[in-house]
Amino acid sequence: MRQKGLLPDMFTTNMILNGFCKQGRMKAAIDLFMDMQRTGLSPDIVTYNTLIGGCCKAFDMVTADEL
Repeated sequence: MRQKGLLPDMFTTNMILNGFCKQGRMKAAIDLFMDMQRTGLSPDIVTYNTLIGGCCKAFDMVTADEL
């Protein structure tokens, strides 16, 4: 999207995060989360719930606690 000059909104980003978490791609989800913050998109409660849930399903309690 960014290559075409389009910036994803919070809803779109949360949907992509959810997909990454459901696929067990937590590295990609965390990378997207960090990218959100770099581009000025503030994470919301849905973002955090999605990431924490994904980390717990991946048995990564340390990362879940750090969020």
